[in-house]
Amino acid sequence: MSVYENAQNFWEHFSSRQPEIEQALTSRDYPGLVRALEPLQEIAMNLTGCGFFVEDAADQFEMTFDPGPNKTSQYLARYFTDLCPAEILKKWIVNPVLMPLSQKAVEAQVQIRDHVYTLMDFHVFYTVDQKAQTFQTRVYCPGYSLIDNEENKKEMSMYLLELAIGQTL
Repeated sequence: MSVYENAQNFWEHFSSRQPEIEQALTSRDYPGLVRALEPLQEIAMNLTGCGFFVEDAADQFEMTFDPGPNKTSQYLARYFTDLCPAEILKKWIVNPVLMPLSQKAVEAQVQIRDHVYTLMDFHVFYTVDQKAQTFQTRVYCPGYSLIDNEENKKEMSMYLLELAIGQTL
């Protein structure tokens, strides 16, 4: 099958489950939501290499593909969202990647020992290398003094930065 046909196939499956997904989101029936999304998650992963998640935004439902840093998956997710049927877009915001400062980012919490930290507890310092067209970041959080493993700090920082600036930046 072509990518176009795969996208059409995904959206047909989504449309068939759309009422069930919307009802589960509205009623906050998370076990029902998981059941409704499971087959779609498998289809999306097989066709794009992406997972996706759904949220109940203020006045619309929201779906976000999660391709991570894989550029091929990002491309496929973008193509899939571009081919989303208009009927779905009337009720849904459809994102090809995790967007900067998404609701997921705003609500993110990290527990370090007995303390819970949010994105607002992290401070990012950066330097720009104009010649190389890159930037370097350093992340500070008061809770980092409680973590001995530098690799854990790095992984946590990378995850939080991705949530804050989005997947494609």
